Amino acid sequence: MKCIKDDKLLEKLMKETNISDIFSLDVSKIVELFLFEDGEYLIRQGEYSKYLYFVAKGRVKVFSTNLSGNIIPFGYYQRFRVIGEVSLLWGNKPDTSVQAVEKCYCFGINLEKYRDILMSDNSFLRYICRLLCSIVKTLDNNMGVLMFMPLETRLASFILQNTENGVFQTSLLECSELIATSYRHLLRMMKDFCDRGMLKKDKQKYFVINENMLREIASEPYKYYG
Repeated sequence: MKCIKDDKLLEKLMKETNISDIFSLDVSKIVELFLFEDGEYLIRQGEYSKYLYFVAKGRVKVFSTNLSGNIIPFGYYQRFRVIGEVSLLWGNKPDTSVQAVEKCYCFGINLEKYRDILMSDNSFLRYICRLLCSIVKTLDNNMGVLMFMPLETRLASFILQNTENGVFQTSLLECSELIATSYRHLLRMMKDFCDRGMLKKDKQKYFVINENMLREIASEPYKYYG
């Protein structure tokens, strides 16, 4: 993690994300800019964070680790949003970890200095309330999909959400964790999608050949991104 002292870049990212719109106060006076490299943690499960972070650019994954050491994935964030609002804002230890999966720029607000100011900003608190409502709605939807929707529906939805310029971007190991299946079963499903003309494998990459067919299968979208 690096603190970036670049006023022009900070101003540019603030305009692109419209972060000022969620505050009543002049957030430019209290926000800092940080860079996280691929694999670095924004938040570690069970550890307090000095900063409340907002993803400005890049992609992060959210997961927890149980007592047996198994990783429980919750999804990804790849657009502007606050991180750790459920616990850190109230001074609690987080129940999940947040890790960058690519180079990621984040805004940071020092909680030791500005927690009371944030907690008295009604515009910011309304933003948090809307966000929490959205999270609950997404979790309810995803639970229904996991319980009742077939694997190919979940896989097709995941592929569509992780395809850029016709190329499926995510590692199959992460994919298997997020759609709740084994790695071996996922490999069989990917081969089946290739055999049916939806995907084409070239070395370690999968290219989307028939997006319309994938969309027909993914009729009940599972949201892997917040």
